[in-house]
Amino acid sequence: MHSCESPYAFGGSVDRTFADVVTSFIPPSIFEPFAAVSPIPLMALALLCTYALCSSGKYFNTLRHATMACYTLFSRMLYIVIAALPVFCLLAIMDVLLDSGFVNLLEIVAYFVVCGLGILLLFASYAVRLRVHGVRVVPFVRKLVPLVRENIRIGSAIDAAPYNIRYCSKAFDMNRGMLNRSLPVLAEINLDGNCFLLMFFSLAFVYATGTELSWFSFIGLAVLVLFLSLGAPNQPGGILIGMLIITMYLNTPEVVCAAIYLEAFFGIAQNAINVIGDIVMMAIDDGK
Repeated sequence: MHSCESPYAFGGSVDRTFADVVTSFIPPSIFEPFAAVSPIPLMALALLCTYALCSSGKYFNTLRHATMACYTLFSRMLYIVIAALPVFCLLAIMDVLLDSGFVNLLEIVAYFVVCGLGILLLFASYAVRLRVHGVRVVPFVRKLVPLVRENIRIGSAIDAAPYNIRYCSKAFDMNRGMLNRSLPVLAEINLDGNCFLLMFFSLAFVYATGTELSWFSFIGLAVLVLFLSLGAPNQPGGILIGMLIITMYLNTPEVVCAAIYLEAFFGIAQNAINVIGDIVMMAIDDGK
């Protein structure tokens, strides 16, 4: 797998004890921050910020509109970046292959195939759960395809929640009240796509770089994946952000470029898995 130039050696080692992790968050002296920085300006700034926040109630609507405007602007900018990312990543990969040849191509394809098989197994578990709860799988899949296609176009399961509620109410004849209560929450907390993809590629990085993991570090990696999945479950860029943090945890900065490529080629899969998991849960709950 091609990687960025890095001053670090290829393949790190993660072997931390619990005491090391705890002590890394504790300063050597509680007086050090006050000795290094004068507390008086900080206290004055804190008082000014407190007064500003407490007196902003009458401007709440203005602040809310400004916040929503910023959110919309950044969301649109992110959408443009994510939409253009696959093209640039494809050009970058072609440049890599032209420079280094096709030596690593077979290994990369093998990772993609294994990941695809894992996704198929995940979908098979969905089918078994649907069948156990009395839902006919083939008609369900036929109705699910247009919904997934529209969610791919929207790009975020959270933003697509209103559409999914309307579609499931009509196509699957699900209870509209149950959908209104449960589907927006599921769109934010469903972790199937995030947990599977982040964990799979984390282990792929460990294997490819020869990183040594202790049992404690492996458990820490699993907890980190869960935390990252909760942090940005169904938003564009979730895989990129998660994998960049994981590369720092594994001390493997040489695979940062690979993390960018993964967002380009698996961001859609992440969103699709999460959406399918949402609808499967709704179908099971509706049939109870």
